[in-house]
Amino acid sequence: MQALPPKLAANLLDYGRHLEKEAARSISCKQRGTDDSRLNFYLTWFAAHGGVGDPRMPHAPLQARNFVLACYTVALVRGETLKGIFIKKATIQGYIRQVEKMMTGFCHELERRLPNPLNARINYVAMILKAVEKYEGMTERKEMIYDEMFLDMIDRFADAPPDSAEAAILDWLLLGRYTGPRAVEWCQTTLTEYLRIDHPYWRGPDSYAFIAADFVFLDRHKRPIRDLAGATIDD
Repeated sequence: MQALPPKLAANLLDYGRHLEKEAARSISCKQRGTDDSRLNFYLTWFAAHGGVGDPRMPHAPLQARNFVLACYTVALVRGETLKGIFIKKATIQGYIRQVEKMMTGFCHELERRLPNPLNARINYVAMILKAVEKYEGMTERKEMIYDEMFLDMIDRFADAPPDSAEAAILDWLLLGRYTGPRAVEWCQTTLTEYLRIDHPYWRGPDSYAFIAADFVFLDRHKRPIRDLAGATIDD
């Protein structure tokens, strides 16, 4: 309104009030529809994973209710959402908020409001959301590789020759994914120096980073290769 000429703004003021009310009503109705859809999505997810009876689980221990809600949070992080897409922390919290409201409602059977599962001694939901927040704060972050992705790659490359590029790359990805090496274990920060193990009782190689001696290399017949310097890709 400030960008309009003063006289025009004054004459449109009454219309603007009506428009403001309708806009607020429209936004409110849309939000209620979104909230209902998110709650129904949880109910569907709960039933699909074997949940029976009251989805609020009024008789379950508080920690168990928190665990179920945390598993639902993990599903949301993995992209199991209304539209089947990955969503950010704020939207995940919107999904969780609707379930929280349901789980803390009045239970006529117990004649009281139910305790909030987010108040459990160990709040697994908070742990997951903190991890998501940390991930979203990373610059130039990439999409995470989930277990399901690895299972798909293993299935796709099941018939690939063990010495093929596909098999070798998959093996390397599996090694990095499940051993979780630290940077100090696989790289160095300078061209001429590397970190060394400084311990009086250590008798092995003193390199912190992985070296060839840490691995056993096999040829196509599964026999150890003793001389790596003379080995070729065809061995």
